[in-house]
Amino acid sequence: MPQYDYRCESCDHRFSLRYKSYRLFDKSRPQCPACGSGELSRLIKNVSVAKSGRQYSKMSSSEMLSVLESGDERQVGEMFEQVGGAAAGSGDDAP
Repeated sequence: MPQYDYRCESCDHRFSLRYKSYRLFDKSRPQCPACGSGELSRLIKNVSVAKSGRQYSKMSSSEMLSVLESGDERQVGEMFEQVGGAAAGSGDDAP
């Protein structure tokens, strides 16, 4: 359900509107609930940026060594989580 934030150009009132679908948003002609004006500016409040994840478990040993040598603790930790989780589920460590 998309939500959009607006600021009225006439009275400076700020408000949010939710729509059940993007199609309904496209058809809408929002108006300020305070003064009824249609002169609105859409506001940008929260922005999410999706970051692509690396598939450490599919890397070659030389690529993994490169990650280790980089010294980036976050990447090394992620690599150990992925590779460790994949190894734990493989059953290769059975007696």
